[in-house]
Amino acid sequence: MIKQKFTGFILTAFILFLPAMVNAQFGNEVKLLASDGATGDVFGLSVSISGDAAVTGARWHDDNGSNSGSAYMFVRNPVTGIWTEQQKLLASDGVANDNFGSSVSISGDTAIIGAPLHDDNGTSSGSAYVFVRDSVTGIWSQQAELLASDGTSSDQFGISVSISGDTAIVGAFGEGSAASRTGAAYIFVRDPATGAWSQQAKLLASDGAATDQFGESVSISGDTVIAGAIAHDDNGIDSGAAYIFVRNPITGIWTEQQKLLASDGALNDNFGFSVSISGDTVIAGAFAHDDNAFNSGSIYIFVRNPATGIWLEQQKLQASDGAADDELGWSVSISGDTAIAGARLHDDNGSNSGSAYVFVRNPVTGAWSQQTELLASDGVAGDDLGRSVSIDGNTVVAGAIGQDGNSNDSGSIYIYTSSGTTAPDITVTDSVASTTDLQVPFGDITELTTAADQTVTVSNDGNADLILGNIAVANALAAPFSILNDTCSAQTLAPAANCSLTVRFSPGSIGNFSDSFDIPSDDPDENPVTVSISGNGVGVPVPDITVTDTLAPANDLQIAFADLTVGGSNDQTVTVVNDGNADLVIGTVAQANALAAPFSVLNDICSGQTLVATASCTLDVRFAPTTAVTSNDSFDIPSNDPDENPVTVSISGTGLAGVNNPPSVPNLVSPADGQTGLPTTLDLVWEPSTDPDGDTVSYDVYHCADTDPVTNCLPLVALNTSPNSGSGNGLFYAGLGLGGGIMILGITLPGGVRSRKQTVLLVATLVIITLLSSCKSHNNGGNGGGVANQSFAIAGSNAATTYYWAVVAKDGNGGTTPSAVWSYTTQ
Repeated sequence: MIKQKFTGFILTAFILFLPAMVNAQFGNEVKLLASDGATGDVFGLSVSISGDAAVTGARWHDDNGSNSGSAYMFVRNPVTGIWTEQQKLLASDGVANDNFGSSVSISGDTAIIGAPLHDDNGTSSGSAYVFVRDSVTGIWSQQAELLASDGTSSDQFGISVSISGDTAIVGAFGEGSAASRTGAAYIFVRDPATGAWSQQAKLLASDGAATDQFGESVSISGDTVIAGAIAHDDNGIDSGAAYIFVRNPITGIWTEQQKLLASDGALNDNFGFSVSISGDTVIAGAFAHDDNAFNSGSIYIFVRNPATGIWLEQQKLQASDGAADDELGWSVSISGDTAIAGARLHDDNGSNSGSAYVFVRNPVTGAWSQQTELLASDGVAGDDLGRSVSIDGNTVVAGAIGQDGNSNDSGSIYIYTSSGTTAPDITVTDSVASTTDLQVPFGDITELTTAADQTVTVSNDGNADLILGNIAVANALAAPFSILNDTCSAQTLAPAANCSLTVRFSPGSIGNFSDSFDIPSDDPDENPVTVSISGNGVGVPVPDITVTDTLAPANDLQIAFADLTVGGSNDQTVTVVNDGNADLVIGTVAQANALAAPFSVLNDICSGQTLVATASCTLDVRFAPTTAVTSNDSFDIPSNDPDENPVTVSISGTGLAGVNNPPSVPNLVSPADGQTGLPTTLDLVWEPSTDPDGDTVSYDVYHCADTDPVTNCLPLVALNTSPNSGSGNGLFYAGLGLGGGIMILGITLPGGVRSRKQTVLLVATLVIITLLSSCKSHNNGGNGGGVANQSFAIAGSNAATTYYWAVVAKDGNGGTTPSAVWSYTTQ
């Protein structure tokens, strides 16, 4: 049997919110042994219980090597009450001296096991392992190995563990980032969808100092944790302290709420060596406190004011028969109004046989008193009963690591249940997942509408009647929240019965809203139950029109066209987008406020369209000036946008007078320049001109005996041709022909001829009946562009006379281009 004193390892078990025992009397002892227990396993070093399942550690079991460690799962038949070993748990990577099982904790179908001497982050850096149970087969399997994100050698991460639902805390009392062995605790959370665990926070004492060993013990209940620092020195060297941390349920951030000290703490008390929390109550052990005698030990109860969050010491508890070196408080556990503490070296069954003490709280006065002392029916000296303890409802478990059931110091655990005790147990769920978190989030609800109601159900999971008070009276709901269809207030629920009420969220404005209400009852450890409610009021869905164009700035609802030459055109695109969250219905664009020339709308795919959210359409606006003036106009885009209907787009543009470019030079073809011996009737032929502005080109033909016919002679005729025309136009006469035409030639009177006789002679000479000749077109050779040459017929010319001729191209806009002047001589 073990005679020496262990000082390095402690269990701290998480306790679920389960009904407290009223006047509970614990008995019905059951002793459990490991199926393969061996000498020195110290089975029972750590224990934890949740419902009908219990787990215990045997840190020196040798399956994965000497002192590698194991943990054992036991389950109780809910009908017969018989406990049986369900499964032995081993670390997947366990090796010698890991001490797997030094700490254990269980919550429902999840357990966590500490291995503080595992070496993944360095020698004795430590690990913790999470196991989950298949709800169908009952088989446990390893889900995750947890490591500190900054773990190093000698941290002993896993010296203490505790779990509540999807959150676990792991102590590392050797962590030294602040100073040597200051200690730390780490929070891990599980993703309920994937089952993956991740580190959420690292907790340090606000005033931590070297060798405080913060994290020697830990416990968690919902969003509150407690961690012990056994060697903190506020009340003297190693007097000890415990620290409370709380999590913000919205942000997930953990902050230190308060440091707890024993009211009469003294040197070497080791206050905080064991801790446990249940709701607003914590218990902390000081196994070396000396009130009954040296190291007799004490435990301290603290309660939190739910309104202020302040913790106060409620009572110090001692064993009624405490004696020197009993070490009451080596282990502690609490559930509602019932607590248990181990005195591992108490001597009732022999030296260091050990005991466990049950204390209960009066629900009216709050006073605690010792109810019973638990002793092993077969206890003997050196058993160390009370080395670990855990309580859940009407069941407690205590470890005796020195018990010799399988062989020397193989260890055992003892389970006790209360007899003839009944209590109500309130359970509150709602219709929004997660249904058990006491939170009803409505999400986004449109203002001025009635939200989908949510149902809150109250059940009695205890074995005595549950008496409910009036709901939402002491902590009433305010608008926009309300309660209706309340079938719970002032009701008495028999065991397994339930009732319900409806919570409604009806936001009258936009904003984020939150509130809470209380469900009072006579549940001994959950009264009242507070349900939190939240919701967001959002605006009514509306369309939102946005109009942009292709000229910067795009969103100014102005289209300022660049100056444009008269006769040209320029198009700009207007885009309509629905940036709202309801359909945008567009009317007929530019109908009520229509555009006039020189502006117009074309390619309109917006009019009469319905645009869903984020959809768009376009139309084009054209500027086509016909005069050189500045024009301004606007048009409307009507829609069902509630605050922008219609959208008016302004338009402006300036027309510029065009710069006229004259036609190209008409190139003369025939008769060739200087040609002689030609007949008096012939065709004048030239290549047509082109106009760079696209204007219609006409021609003036000059033909006379003057060397400068363009200046000194009159044109014979003007020919009009369209751009790229294929021929000249019209029928022309030169001289007097059959049609009675008179040939008119541009002539300059010779210098020096002045007499009437000479003038009469000249006119007589010119008035000659000639053959009729027409002006016609000659397609005798292109000009490179496939356009026919132009021609003009000359008839009745004088024989043996030199004539000069030229062609002037005109564009009708003042542009003229003369050809070269050629000459020819008739025979």
